[in-house]
Amino acid sequence: MSQPLGEMHHPASKLPAKVFVGFNWPCLWFGPFWYASKTVWKWAAISLVLTIVTYGLALFVFPFFANKQYIQSLIEKGYTVENQLTRDYLVKEGLLAKD
Repeated sequence: MSQPLGEMHHPASKLPAKVFVGFNWPCLWFGPFWYASKTVWKWAAISLVLTIVTYGLALFVFPFFANKQYIQSLIEKGYTVENQLTRDYLVKEGLLAKD
């Protein structure tokens, strides 16, 4: 079950994006479409191809990693973390460098 981790904010628009950790149920049910709805296009394409090639078995693997992949895509887009607890967790998981 996904647990809320906090929010990340876009540096220019300050729009928040809620981030979670744990198993991602929406990714299990919607697969590549969940990635597309979050504009994580690289993983949407990979998920779609592997779902087709494995006749749907890949749908049972991606939910374990989807939240981390979403956080990585937000970091690549320049989103920042303002909450110290969220920052500490992302540093511990290796998603952010220590300041």
